[in-house]
Amino acid sequence: MQGTPGDWAEQIADLALQYGVSGFILASDEPADLNLFGHEVAPRARELVQSERVT
Repeated sequence: MQGTPGDWAEQIADLALQYGVSGFILASDEPADLNLFGHEVAPRARELVQSERVT
């Protein structure tokens, strides 16, 4: 993934919507990375996917 956490969320949402990917693994030992992914990226990706599936 490249870019901002918002960019990551959009990339993840695209994978979920286009290819049906439903599980993602973040390979990192850095607590800051895990925290960022769990608090910003994953929730935003879920919102994006949900909003596309509802319409």
